[in-house]
Amino acid sequence: PTNTAQRGENIQLYVTGLGQATPVIATGALGVANQNVSAPLIVGLSGSGVPLISSIYGPGLIGVYVVIVQVPMNIQTGPYQPIGLFAADSSNNLYSAQNTYLPIQ
Repeated sequence: PTNTAQRGENIQLYVTGLGQATPVIATGALGVANQNVSAPLIVGLSGSGVPLISSIYGPGLIGVYVVIVQVPMNIQTGPYQPIGLFAADSSNNLYSAQNTYLPIQ
């Protein structure tokens, strides 16, 4: 709660389980620059969709992806704003992350 997201800023979400990227992720290998997530993603914050800036396999990390989104200027503020992430597979089935909350000032 003491490190709030600000309206208009880009924030990074660190997530797991997003699947393959391009160029291909080698099993057990560190991520390298510009490995873009292959799955389509949808990110919501405070009940609204938010702009997805990028989604990559984390450079220098194993099994961790970095999703960057922009906090809209008109988003509701408060200490517990829900944030959700959905990924689609090749059959367009949606999978969601566990519920989590983000403080926004």
